[in-house]
Amino acid sequence: ESPVTQIKHSSRAPSKGEVLQFEERKGEANFPDDQELLELINSDDDEDEWLEFKQSFRKFYPHPSTGVPKKSRIMIEMAVKTVCGFLNSKGGLLIVGIQDKTRRVVGINKEGYTEEGTDKWSNEKAKRVFADSIRPYIGAAASKFVSYKVYDIHDNKIMCVKVEKWPNTKQPIEVKISTK
Repeated sequence: ESPVTQIKHSSRAPSKGEVLQFEERKGEANFPDDQELLELINSDDDEDEWLEFKQSFRKFYPHPSTGVPKKSRIMIEMAVKTVCGFLNSKGGLLIVGIQDKTRRVVGINKEGYTEEGTDKWSNEKAKRVFADSIRPYIGAAASKFVSYKVYDIHDNKIMCVKVEKWPNTKQPIEVKISTK
């Protein structure tokens, strides 16, 4: 098999003599451990170009005419803006379940990430919902640079979204969303 057919994600064949650089991504190995996460949360440092906190990912509001709870996309879209910014810069961590200003741990426990037909929490469902919600905005290729891990901090579930730098600086990730 030729080297050209082995390149799965390239839109072009390499030029003769061109050196290809491959980066190994480590998955959960690069996530902070529980102690490091607590240090980030409790730090007096402000959010910056590689760290951001969000209180929640999914919000439910009563429908104006029926009163039935309806999902709002605002929190998801705010998270997507952060992920996109991290992709196009140096990468970063989005930590969801932490009040932005006070850094109080509030968790995402009540956002409905439970096993089907039960009220038992599911880390896998939480990660799947986050990934499935973000992927349509940034695309499948960029989604490969986003990883998810659930932590249990003070009986609250916290989602850490680790974003690696998007390697194609000539084609940055752009998203169009409704929030301003």
